[in-house]
Amino acid sequence: MLDSTVLVAALRSDQGASRQLVVAALGRKFTLLLSVPLIIEYESVLTRQEHLDAAGLRAADVAVILDSLVAVAEPIRFSFLWRPTLPDPADDMVLEFAARGWVYTRTWRLDSVRIAYQRARSLNSNGIWAYVAHFYVAVDSLDQAVDAFRESFERDPAGLGRRSQLAYYLACAGAYDDAWRFGDPEVLNPLGVDARSARARILFRQRRFEESAREFEAQLRGETPPALMPYAFLKGGDTTRAAELLEARQRAAELSSGYEFIGDLAIEDRLTRGDTAGLIAAVRDMVERRAQRLQYLKCSEVYPDLIAIPGMREILTIALRPAGASTPLP
Repeated sequence: MLDSTVLVAALRSDQGASRQLVVAALGRKFTLLLSVPLIIEYESVLTRQEHLDAAGLRAADVAVILDSLVAVAEPIRFSFLWRPTLPDPADDMVLEFAARGWVYTRTWRLDSVRIAYQRARSLNSNGIWAYVAHFYVAVDSLDQAVDAFRESFERDPAGLGRRSQLAYYLACAGAYDDAWRFGDPEVLNPLGVDARSARARILFRQRRFEESAREFEAQLRGETPPALMPYAFLKGGDTTRAAELLEARQRAAELSSGYEFIGDLAIEDRLTRGDTAGLIAAVRDMVERRAQRLQYLKCSEVYPDLIAIPGMREILTIALRPAGASTPLP
C-alpha cells in the first residue's frame, strides 16, 4: 500500500525514494495493494491544482498514471468496515487495509496504522485480534503480538488455527512452557502434520535437535515431511535420514506443482542441502518481491542459521526493519 503522500512526492519530483517506489510498483517489483476508496483518494489529492502545477501535469495525465497503477495492482475488498476509529476519518482506510491482513505496507504514516490497531483493540470483534497480532509481528512488537494472539484464542478457544499460531509465537517469544501446552499434537491433529509438529518446532527452537527429530518422526503419519523436519535430522547428526526426508519432499513436489521447492518455502530445504548460493538468491527474490513471509522471518526456527550465512544479514537488514526503525538486526 502506498500512501497518497508518496504519490504526491513521486509526481512532484523525479528524485528520492517516492519516485523509485512508484516506478518499482509499475514494474511489478512488489505487490501494490489498492481499493476503490484509495484510488478515489489518490485522484482527489493528485488532481489538486497545486500538485498539477508543481508537476507540470494535467488531470488527464494523472488519470493515465492511476490507470497504470490499477493495471498492476492487487485489489483489496473489505467484508466489513471499522469506522469511525481514528481521529482523522481519512486515515480509517489505513486500518481497513491493515485489518485485512496486508500489514507489510510502504507508507509514511506507520504511526497511524499503529494508533489504528491500538484503537481497534476496543472494537467488539473476535476477528480483529488476529489481524492486530499479525500487525504487531510485522512491526516487530512480539510481546504485543503474543498478547493479541492470546486474546484472539480466548475469544475463540475452539479455533485450532489460532491455537497453533499462539503456540508458534509463544515459542518465538521464549515462553516455551506455554507454547508446549498449546502445541498439543493430538488437539492440533486435524490441521495436518505442520501444526501437529508444533512441539517438534519448539524443541528445534531450543536447539534440542535430536529430540526435535524424534518428535517430528512420531507425528509423521504417511504425510509429506514438513520443511523443517529434514533440517532437524541434519542438525541432530542423522544425515542419512535427512537425505531420505529431503528426497521424499522432492518426490511430493514433483507430483504436485513443485511449489514447495521454489520461492518462499525453499529456505529450510536449501539449508538442508547446504545450497548457500541458491538460498541467498531465493531470499533476494523474496526481498525484491516484498514477499509476505519476510514479516514473519525473524520468528522462523531457522532464522539464527539464516543470518549466520555470510552476506545474509546485510540482505535482510533493510527488508526486516520496521518502517522508521534505525536499529540493526538482532
